[in-house]
Amino acid sequence: MLFYILKFTGCLLVLYSFYRLFLENEKNHGFKRFYLLFALLASVIIPLITITYKIEAQAIQQTGILLPETITNVEEVKTTSWKDHLPEILWTIYSIGFVVFLIRFLKNLQHLKKLIQQYEKVKEPLSTKILLPFQQIPYSYFRYIFVEKEAFKSQSIPQEILKHEEAHVRQKHTLDL
Repeated sequence: MLFYILKFTGCLLVLYSFYRLFLENEKNHGFKRFYLLFALLASVIIPLITITYKIEAQAIQQTGILLPETITNVEEVKTTSWKDHLPEILWTIYSIGFVVFLIRFLKNLQHLKKLIQQYEKVKEPLSTKILLPFQQIPYSYFRYIFVEKEAFKSQSIPQEILKHEEAHVRQKHTLDL
């Protein structure tokens, strides 16, 4: 399992680095979305692929060595090094990272839920606008679009931005996150 995680991480690192270097500034968002989903799926599958090959070895003649009786009764001494504990160390680091990001994710979800419950809503056919009393760049979460109340009521938010956020809602971009 440890080797799978290392291979998965390596594949994801290579594919994401390629994205950051060559694709991040591309205008074709549909292709970029496809590539990122493909990179995640490929990183899961590639470590499962095993390539085997055979090498013919030359025959080695065995010679028998006779040891005196006194030497054959040696006790085995077992030594341990930090490399023996490497899987436990890596799993501990992975688990700590997982817990930290899970807590952060859950706190963000709780914050969004609080905003949805607390502030005024404007329901539309495709989305629901949450009107926030503080300055905020518009963003979306599932079918909710969070906008600044005063800017929304005075219609000072450009329509292109609202259409952009509605496209995120329609294409379910929250699921990508």
